[in-house]
Amino acid sequence: SPTQFEYRNKCELTFGYRYLQSQATVDGSSEPSVDAKIPAVGYMTSGWSGGVTKPHSCPNTPTEACGVADLLDDFLSSSPIPPYDPKLHVGLWRCVTMRFSHRTNQCMIIMMHAPSKGGAGAKEDGSDDYSEYFESERKRLIKVLTEKPIPLPQRDYAGVDLTMIKGDNAEEESAEEKKAPLKVTSIFFQEYGGLSAPGPDHPVEHMYGNDYMEEILGKCTFQISPGAFFQVNTRGAETLYNVVVKQIQQTAPSEPEKVLLLDVCCGTGTIGLTCIKEGVAGRLLGVDVSGPAIKDAKINALKNWPGSSCNAHFIASRAELVLSKEIRIAREKYNVTNIIAVVDPARDGLHPDVIKTLRATGMIQRLIYVSCNPTKSLVRDAAMLCAPPSKKYAGVPFYISSASPVDMFPMTLHCEMVMTFDRLNETSAPDEKEKKQSASSKADEDHETVTTFGGQPNETGAPDENKKQSLSPIAGGEDEGVDV
Repeated sequence: SPTQFEYRNKCELTFGYRYLQSQATVDGSSEPSVDAKIPAVGYMTSGWSGGVTKPHSCPNTPTEACGVADLLDDFLSSSPIPPYDPKLHVGLWRCVTMRFSHRTNQCMIIMMHAPSKGGAGAKEDGSDDYSEYFESERKRLIKVLTEKPIPLPQRDYAGVDLTMIKGDNAEEESAEEKKAPLKVTSIFFQEYGGLSAPGPDHPVEHMYGNDYMEEILGKCTFQISPGAFFQVNTRGAETLYNVVVKQIQQTAPSEPEKVLLLDVCCGTGTIGLTCIKEGVAGRLLGVDVSGPAIKDAKINALKNWPGSSCNAHFIASRAELVLSKEIRIAREKYNVTNIIAVVDPARDGLHPDVIKTLRATGMIQRLIYVSCNPTKSLVRDAAMLCAPPSKKYAGVPFYISSASPVDMFPMTLHCEMVMTFDRLNETSAPDEKEKKQSASSKADEDHETVTTFGGQPNETGAPDENKKQSLSPIAGGEDEGVDV
């Protein structure tokens, strides 16, 4: 990532209580007294029972998020409505989601709260009914958040050497810090009475400003709705997508117009539209199960190619239901000769049915997997993509041709991985008969074997110790597309 600190463009803080440990406890118990806690927002660094911690000492959190936290702390200090208690399921304010963009000077805030008449643990006597205050407090909160630019408080990074963190980008990051303070441009409220967390499509109520925000990433401008997924590190995402662009460009550098890019789990279309804008693919087919995300993707295509077609087609559907049909149409209608798939799933990885479809679709010769969980779900999915053909996973398998980690989350243990899979040749992929014969016979100890990397022999036909690769698996809608 070019930016090493304060890089997050999205932050989520929890409403709760901040314990004042300097005060005495009741009867010498380990639990702080009622007077030793104040309502506040922050990170739950000590778990559900440890209260919330101010975000100011977290180096990857932007100063604007700390400023919003300070405003909310001041608001809570005089509000008759308490934060939500996740143990008892009483109270009202649950969490706040913030998105920031210095490139477009916009800030979106989403306030999630329990029902004003009481949450799942509301008492029968009505003592948890806050409907009398809710509307007036909501208006007061909107005024607190919007009457002035977001304050930029002084930060304490607990002894962290900021010059070491910034490194060679210190001058550029300092210039970005000196931009005019942001103002809140969008506010939404989201009521949720469940016990855990709402899904991305859970309804929100628009209360102030624009009903979306925009971010500039590379050569494109993207619309972001309240529940839409967007990479949390904008400059890091540009580095990530450049890796994807180069992997696509390798396959047909002289005829990009004949390349069809399949963007599976496309979300709002950021990867696919970036590749089209960079000119490495002629057509784009984006598929995602989220209807709202596909709606944003179509708007983003029109936003970046006003008055003309960008040869993009987005479908709200399960990928396994539409890929074969759409690929056939593209080949017949647009003379597509090269098909490349890009997948960017959530942390859980690809659904087994999607992997089956990708393997069975023989026209996909290269697959680029962007993973935010490279040590778990990527390992599992790679094994299924590369395993020998079977009744469950038919089709010629892939092999891993490259892997590029991208440090999207500096100062954490996480990273993104761009792993490229290429299809094996028909002649090198073992069929069911060959596998049975291999299992029933023992190889002669003196017999010369050919070691392959993903089934492809090296140039000499001799074993290459540096390229040994196991191919054994690890145990472990409806078409709503509209051309734009």
